[in-house]
Amino acid sequence: MAMRTGKRGGKKDRDASRQAKRKGVRKQRPASSSRILKVRRIYFYGLSDGVCRDFGPARGGAGRIPAPSQVSWYNLYVNQSIQPPGLYRIGPNSLHLLSRDVPPRGAPVLLESVSLLLSRKLRKRKRRTKARHEQMPVASKTSRSYAITSQWKGDEGDMPPSLIKAFFAASSVVSGTVDTVTSTSVVDAATRFNAAVTAPMIDAGAGTTTIPATSFLDDAGNPVPAGSLPAVAPGGSFDVYVNGILQQSELSAPSPTGLVLATADILPGTPVNLAIHNYGGTTSTSTSTPSLTVTTTISS
Repeated sequence: MAMRTGKRGGKKDRDASRQAKRKGVRKQRPASSSRILKVRRIYFYGLSDGVCRDFGPARGGAGRIPAPSQVSWYNLYVNQSIQPPGLYRIGPNSLHLLSRDVPPRGAPVLLESVSLLLSRKLRKRKRRTKARHEQMPVASKTSRSYAITSQWKGDEGDMPPSLIKAFFAASSVVSGTVDTVTSTSVVDAATRFNAAVTAPMIDAGAGTTTIPATSFLDDAGNPVPAGSLPAVAPGGSFDVYVNGILQQSELSAPSPTGLVLATADILPGTPVNLAIHNYGGTTSTSTSTPSLTVTTTISS
């Protein structure tokens, strides 16, 4: 009995030894090599019209906008300032702003789409799935309470905070001179009249002498019709000569109907000359030559 038990035990030991040898000769699987993470960037560029909240290649922008399923994350720059994800919504080739305000007309809108990719192909699995590059999208949650149906400025409803805008403080100092030369061409349109004082013109009680328009002759010697003496235009002047002597303007009052002298101390037959000057044709031309320096300091 003892001999049989030992023989059976030896066979089991041999079987275990052969299995151990087969396991020992199996090839070890090579350790998976490390893979390099690559970054792919796609850009879209557009300009705001100051009214619409939607942007995309179909609205005149340059570049393209991948769908969120193909992108790890987005970076949106409005007027060079990066915006938080809650202020916009992305779709295939579409960008929709969710902010209260709209970028001013001409403001640049730049959307950067970033995708993270593994450089090596994945090992084929037992199900014989096709080798593919692994993509690692990063989910970006956007609150639905901020979404609006309107595309245009003025119909906002409940909106998230305003766009982040760049802030710059600018101060300018202007120094220098401006040289101005003015040329004036004076045009004196003068009309002259003469008359002789008669006794009925002199009013000793009122202390005045009134010469009617019909008593004057013009430079050509023609009598002046009643009420046809020229009026003194704004900016014009007149001169009155009594017996060849220039009189003070306060002593004379010309009008279309005649000339009134503030004196009765005058003899009949005394010559009176009236000259009316009109400067309406005078012109002036100014030429300025600036020599200025503007120094502007901008700080952010």
